Amino acid sequence: MNLSRRLQLIAEYFGDGARIGFSGIEELERWVVSELGDPAVLDGPVRMATGWQRVRPVGSIYHICAGNIAVSAETSLLISILLGSRAVFKLPATGLPELEDRIQQLPQQWQQNIQLIAEHDPELMQKCDAVVVFGSDETVASVTRSCAPAQRVLHYGYKMSVGVVTCDGLTESWAQAAVDEILAYQQLGCLSPQSYLCADPDQVERFAGLLAAAFKKRVLDTASISLEVQARIYDARQRAAAAVDRWIEPQAGAPWTVVLRQQPRIQPGPGYGFIEVVPASSQVLPDMLEPWKGKLSSVSFSCDHLTLAQWNFWEKYGVHRFCPMGYLQRPPVAWPHDGRPRLADLVTWTFADPEMQVG
Repeated sequence: MNLSRRLQLIAEYFGDGARIGFSGIEELERWVVSELGDPAVLDGPVRMATGWQRVRPVGSIYHICAGNIAVSAETSLLISILLGSRAVFKLPATGLPELEDRIQQLPQQWQQNIQLIAEHDPELMQKCDAVVVFGSDETVASVTRSCAPAQRVLHYGYKMSVGVVTCDGLTESWAQAAVDEILAYQQLGCLSPQSYLCADPDQVERFAGLLAAAFKKRVLDTASISLEVQARIYDARQRAAAAVDRWIEPQAGAPWTVVLRQQPRIQPGPGYGFIEVVPASSQVLPDMLEPWKGKLSSVSFSCDHLTLAQWNFWEKYGVHRFCPMGYLQRPPVAWPHDGRPRLADLVTWTFADPEMQVG
């Protein structure tokens, strides 16, 4: 099956592609072009200005899925299908019903190239050409050590995201946008914000109040929150109180918590709407971020502009993506993941001199 046909079927079977980050076949085509140039190189040798070129995707990929959110596994599935690679998915202990349901809806010829396993199989992993692993830093390190030297290993360990509140961002609309990105995926992914940073300490109280008001307008599903999660939320609130921080009391039974930090520090929370608003002047910001260097994924701003100085500053701490507030959880599928291409890292290029005849 050539690439054009695969893209047509992907657009059909991933009709709700907005969840993964695309809106139709045209966007998928632009993604391939942005990473590989002429999409035809996936189907056979193509003559270009620099010579004949062809792309060979890896034959098989062993995916170790994250246990907190399913969308990363669904994206891995899409990538495997697009490249035409055989895929093995090691599921988390709790399973991934969304991924399993998605696979059941695929054409039979694709299902034959997909294997789901509940237990990690090191021997099977080493037989695959590439390994994609999501998980804790400890999981990533353990898997990487056990991979064969010739294997491609793409690893995604712990990361978090933050927001920056500008002087113009103290509005209800920006607070509503912030709550959108907080609540997506139970605030458990690497794109989930853990803190909103305010350059002016006076902004902390006001933005925290706006966030609390925005949370109160939402109807949240509390029935699915386990006793274990409730205990983690309670513990995080107690630790905030012990640090002389304050939090805005949520409605009875509501899981969300808005913490007003007194000191300029970032403390990741338990998810499920636990968010901190932190005083972060330009003088203290470098010291605040230094412990999290390399662990920051994305930054959202309560504005629609970004200065070059801001870009350069955040880039030093390993940030790979900027967006307006509300868009943290909505990256286009074509955007690099942690600064690396999604497709190009899973292919091999072969070339021939432009003077040669091919075919």
